[in-house]
Amino acid sequence: MPDRLIKEILWLAAFFIVVNLVAACDSEKYTHKVDYAEQVEVLLTQEGLTRQR
Repeated sequence: MPDRLIKEILWLAAFFIVVNLVAACDSEKYTHKVDYAEQVEVLLTQEGLTRQR
């Protein structure tokens, strides 16, 4: 039973790693092509969560 449990945990870990990689690379809100701080500022502005300067 311990061998089966270890295999299941490894498969589950691999699944979550793949899901996280897909989510990180296919995000509609963020991209590696633009500065992260700029993306966050734009998103917050769109959501109306920034203070007016």
